[in-house]
Amino acid sequence: MNIYLSVLKFSIVCAFVLITSGCSSVVVEEKGKDDPKLVVQVPVIEPSKKEALQNFITGTGFEARGDYFLAVNAYLKAFEYDPSPGISYAIGRCYYFLGKLSQALPYARAAALNDGETMEYFYLLSDIHLSARQPDSAAAVIEKLVEKYPNDYNCLYRLAGIYEKSKPLSAIEIYKRILDEEPEDWNAYIRLADLYDKTGNKEASTQILEEFLEYNPSSLELREILINNYVEQKKYDLALQHLDGILMLFPDRIPTLEAKARIFVEKEDYLGASEPYIRLVKNPGVNLEFKLNLGGLYFEQAVKDSQYIRIVDTLFTAIEKDTVFWFTHFYTGANAVLKKDSLTAQERFGKIQGDSYMYLQLWQRIGGVLYDGKLYKESSFVLKRAWESFSEDFIINFLLGLSYALTGDYGASEPFLYKATQLNPAEVNTFSAYAFTLSRLKMNDLAIENYKRALQIEPENVELINSLAIVYDGMGAQTVSDSLYTKSLELDPKNALACNNFAYSLAKRNVRLDDALRYAEMALSIDPNSPSYLDTYGWVQFKLGNYDTAKVYIEKALTMDGDNHELLDHIGDVLFMLGDKENAKKYWKRALELNKENETIKRKIERGEI
Repeated sequence: MNIYLSVLKFSIVCAFVLITSGCSSVVVEEKGKDDPKLVVQVPVIEPSKKEALQNFITGTGFEARGDYFLAVNAYLKAFEYDPSPGISYAIGRCYYFLGKLSQALPYARAAALNDGETMEYFYLLSDIHLSARQPDSAAAVIEKLVEKYPNDYNCLYRLAGIYEKSKPLSAIEIYKRILDEEPEDWNAYIRLADLYDKTGNKEASTQILEEFLEYNPSSLELREILINNYVEQKKYDLALQHLDGILMLFPDRIPTLEAKARIFVEKEDYLGASEPYIRLVKNPGVNLEFKLNLGGLYFEQAVKDSQYIRIVDTLFTAIEKDTVFWFTHFYTGANAVLKKDSLTAQERFGKIQGDSYMYLQLWQRIGGVLYDGKLYKESSFVLKRAWESFSEDFIINFLLGLSYALTGDYGASEPFLYKATQLNPAEVNTFSAYAFTLSRLKMNDLAIENYKRALQIEPENVELINSLAIVYDGMGAQTVSDSLYTKSLELDPKNALACNNFAYSLAKRNVRLDDALRYAEMALSIDPNSPSYLDTYGWVQFKLGNYDTAKVYIEKALTMDGDNHELLDHIGDVLFMLGDKENAKKYWKRALELNKENETIKRKIERGEI
């Protein structure tokens, strides 16, 4: 039934009862054939009551059409003739619909006080208080009604709804009362579970949902709410049990597969997530963009762990059954690189034609992922192919140059890093990387020039100052290198690398050994597990003649970095000074195997002495 017709019917009945309840009656005589005198009781409506009823009926007509302004005017005229609760209620209701709460309130209050029985009068008064943001007053109205009708379902629901924001614990108790009477009330269970959740009682919230699930075992909506609760509480096994139960009935249900995969992802178990994800990718109803992003996600995992390479193949094989899209060639090619299958990689990359900006973004992304994963040979392979189409892109040149440098191929690195410095002359890291590569190529003058250009951009960059000091030290310009180390430590007294390098430089020259010891101690106190710092400290002790102490620290460094030719050379020297010439020679030979061009070590072996 239309809500306005319902209101109209209720209002007319209430008003008619109230208006006619005070009418008088007279006896009317009527003659008939069979009965000479028939007495009939006929109500006589006083003029004021009649006017009230007529205006009231007029008002209900206006209200049924939604014209509350005209309706309230008619009701006010009726009220002048008869201030009964029904008419008061009608006036209050119309004012409420018009948003005039202060005018609605006294009429609604009068209706409730003068009647005391009709629930709708109390409901209206409560709604007015709620609209005026007076929840306590609204609650007080319904509380009185609940006292009168303690088991009325609607009253209890209204009171619980009011309590939810201001008195959630009281709302919980009301919903419990409702469930005692109606143990299968879906809404009460959901509201109660939500309130427990909001008050921080996740366990109780879950328990309520579990109880209701017994009444509605086939409810997917309820199971999904329960699953979310389990996930929030990190009860993943219980959540997965419910998800698997749903999937037994609906094996291709997309939201359930997504939820199952998300749980595994939250557990950082991408292998477990692969099963529902593969099923999603094989589903033709799943968005292509989602599938492609998923393939990219698993490629990133494959860079970290080779067991995911197979999953990447499976995903993109399924994707390509729906579409052969340029995006797939990037990732299938890159995945082939991870499998050391250069022919397939070249074939796939060869299908990527043109210089689209989207292509560039993907080359950068894939190359960057490989570089970040420290797969420098693989990143240089991919980025070299990208460079063929985007030779003027800074990021491609920079990452390609770094990738070659980090594989030790400084000759291949140099032209790309040089190009990067030309493309972005404001980037300090580009000059730093280029300068480092030049120093490895023994192009020290150019290395110094580029370190200085980097320092023009960041004059107080301690790492740059240290790197420049190393170049000068290697060139034998110790006065300059010492001043640079000193400046670096003035800027950052706790820079472990500067302390270590300065200490080693001084010890190597056998000068200022007290300062060298102090710097070495400082570096070791900052990072006591660095094999390089342990070796430096041991070498300073060696120079000071403390051979036993030197042996302890250099041997400890060797346990961490046993294939370092410099550490092997140092321990050989220490053992020689301790009189163990036979073992000293063994260590020198091992050092020479790792650094075959070292003439100093060759001479030690030939002479059998330092």
